[in-house]
Amino acid sequence: MLVGKTAAHRAIRCKAWDTIRKKMFSAQEMGADELTLNPDGRGFVNVSSVSTKLSQYATHLIPLQYVGKYDKNGSEICDGDIVRIVRTMPVGDPIDDICVIHYHDGAWCALGTIFHNIIHILGASEMEIRGNRYENLGLLPETFWKEIAGAV
Repeated sequence: MLVGKTAAHRAIRCKAWDTIRKKMFSAQEMGADELTLNPDGRGFVNVSSVSTKLSQYATHLIPLQYVGKYDKNGSEICDGDIVRIVRTMPVGDPIDDICVIHYHDGAWCALGTIFHNIIHILGASEMEIRGNRYENLGLLPETFWKEIAGAV
């Protein structure tokens, strides 16, 4: 689903978490249903071809933007994904952590379990998707989710 272009002309695509059905919908599935991202950020809208007054808002769908990076298996990484990140450091041992991807201060970042700090994903030498924060909360300890409440 193409919902816009950035200044760098990169396509912006989203998948969505359905808060009612508790199901993830891919960009392809939403495109087939003719859903598009609502410009005001309230989720998605199905624009009627008869009249825009007949358009239906799908506010129960949470937009999750693809970050423009792929994991080591070729899968697109998305906002809310839980990933294993290996990051080599200039000095010392590499960081190997399970993190949740989110947008923070103008950049896609990962909040990890080891240091509980934000890692810019550009510095990651390897990433692997393990799940997402909606379907796989158990991949990270419950204490992690309590500590970062409000951050993601």
